Amino acid sequence: MVRNKVSESLVKPGQLYELAPDGKWNMFFDASMLKTFLDCPQKFAYKYVDHLRLRGAVNWKSELGSWWSSTMQLYYNSFRQGDLTKELVAEFALEAWNDRKMSAFATSVPKSYTDFGGEAAAVLMALRYFDETFDYDNNHWKVLSVEEGAGRRRELLVGETSKVRVYYITLPDLMVLIDDKKLVPVDHKTKDYIDTRLQHQFNPHLQTCGYIWTARYFATQQSLEITTNECLINVAARNEPGPRTKNDQRFKRIPIHYNPEQLDFWALRVLKAAERMRTCIETGFWDWNDESCHKYNGCEFRPLDSAPQDARLQVLKSSYVQKEPWVQYQPDEND
Repeated sequence: MVRNKVSESLVKPGQLYELAPDGKWNMFFDASMLKTFLDCPQKFAYKYVDHLRLRGAVNWKSELGSWWSSTMQLYYNSFRQGDLTKELVAEFALEAWNDRKMSAFATSVPKSYTDFGGEAAAVLMALRYFDETFDYDNNHWKVLSVEEGAGRRRELLVGETSKVRVYYITLPDLMVLIDDKKLVPVDHKTKDYIDTRLQHQFNPHLQTCGYIWTARYFATQQSLEITTNECLINVAARNEPGPRTKNDQRFKRIPIHYNPEQLDFWALRVLKAAERMRTCIETGFWDWNDESCHKYNGCEFRPLDSAPQDARLQVLKSSYVQKEPWVQYQPDEND
């Protein structure tokens, strides 16, 4: 992706805002941060202001998704270079598995690890992906970028109001040119199984709209006379198809389309959320959505918020640790 040189205005890790000379707040965030804020401002404060995480927490599904994303990064970098082979795919799966220390989960989450099948299942999953997708990709896809982020140089201005000016930060997994006609951002996702309901989970969706916004910037930078309104969700099932599924699909690609009015509304949502975020920062009060406390297996900060006021400090010290500020990608200073 073509970028400007790194300058003093580079958005710093964990930087949420700055006061602009005109009195507005320049605000910086990505889809994960925005989704968390809209779900529960208090959770947002814990994660992105206080930089807290639950001590010793293990999320197998998240870790497996991260392994798959790392494998896909190696896979499509090789594909882009024109040297991808099936043998290399197996090596990439193992390399990503070892780099992320996935075998350690055999002890921490033994049932989940065994149900998946461990290292051998990981290699087979990657090989099956190659078998099912390579021929199509080789004939129709031109991969223009692999996990190249945008936004930390303030190049993705969403818009502004009387109170805020929002710069978006994003990291599409892939940017591909399909049949030399469509510029499409691709997002790798992992789900338990492939089913027909998946196509309804990504429209509307904050992240996919942001990727399309980025693709339009990318097209301008690459002098491509293409206006894109599509994002492709590249879904991989964590589990082999079985009795719970109505088909034998392990992988599925779901095109998500937006019209200009939908993208404009996405931008409006981003701006309004930024205004609310500014108010929270100014007042020091982060609203608490208790309905989000019990989603799935429960919010990781539920032990803290459910504790009596006089016990919260002890819970905080014993159950949580501070982490490094969230940063989605590191700009290349050589660009």
